Amino acid sequence: MFKSLVVVKNILFICLLVVSFLPFSSYAVQETTIGGSLIANLNPQYPKPNEVVTISLTGYGFNLDDSIISWLVDDKVQIQGVAKTEFAVTLGPLGSKTKVNAVVQTRTNRTIAKELIFQPAEVDLLYEANTYTPKDYRGAALPTIGTQVKVVAIPQMMYLGSLLRSETLTYEWRVNGRKLNTESGRGKDSITFIIPEKKVTIEAIAKSTTYGLDASKKITINTVEPEIILYPIKPLEGKSAIAIKKEIEKSGDLSIKAEPYFINRGSVNSNLIFFNWTIDGKKIIDDFANKQGILNLSIPETREGDILMSIEATDFTNRLKPTTKKDFNLKISDPFSFFN
Repeated sequence: MFKSLVVVKNILFICLLVVSFLPFSSYAVQETTIGGSLIANLNPQYPKPNEVVTISLTGYGFNLDDSIISWLVDDKVQIQGVAKTEFAVTLGPLGSKTKVNAVVQTRTNRTIAKELIFQPAEVDLLYEANTYTPKDYRGAALPTIGTQVKVVAIPQMMYLGSLLRSETLTYEWRVNGRKLNTESGRGKDSITFIIPEKKVTIEAIAKSTTYGLDASKKITINTVEPEIILYPIKPLEGKSAIAIKKEIEKSGDLSIKAEPYFINRGSVNSNLIFFNWTIDGKKIIDDFANKQGILNLSIPETREGDILMSIEATDFTNRLKPTTKKDFNLKISDPFSFFN
């Protein structure tokens, strides 16, 4: 055991000499190997601050299973033994450095050493869908197929106690595993694209080639179906905040406003969306031209039974999914029983 520790100390001294003449690495994990082929597999590949990293060794030209392997953290031996090919280390906070050395002594007295220097960093991804919601809606605008989404990377990288500015970093963007060459590059910390399908995976890798830092983040964006919701318009109050669900008053004049939730915001704001109403199987042609999604009804007192209503909202700016349709079966009830 004493002999193996002496060998470890000698190898560490050689590592320091080798590292001092190496160019600065452009990765968050700086890696140096001497004496042979020794590969370190990291999980996760891009470690974050205070995260546990598992290191697994593989080698060529020698047998790790009968070799004595020593693991050191910041020059202090943590474990040592035969076939100790895996080691877990907890990294420090943002801006810290953690040095891990693996020293392998084979049965043929061959020594191979690897040094890993971790500088943990992280990047968050936030996204915003450019879809329509009414002004009084307090929820988020959710993405739907064929609508535009913007994703922004917010890096947290520190060197010598100072956070690096986002515009100084280089970004690599991937959508469903495909690299976006045009959208990637220095200072390009956001992308804007059209959602092509129900589920999209976005990955951003932020790098500082100057200080040897990088971080990666992957998110999945799930789309929802656009939905048309009807609201009554009252003469003195305007559009009600309470949606119509099942019941409608028995007689009299009635105005209804259709709100196309999560349809492309630009089409609604620019009146590039068209509404087509059908009442009891009969198309209401007049409303198709005004583009406001408002229908005026006059229900006679003699009317009995349900009103079968259908509405289509067509967004001509959405090439993937231009039409949203909803059917309503509105039950006629007594006045003042308007809502479900």
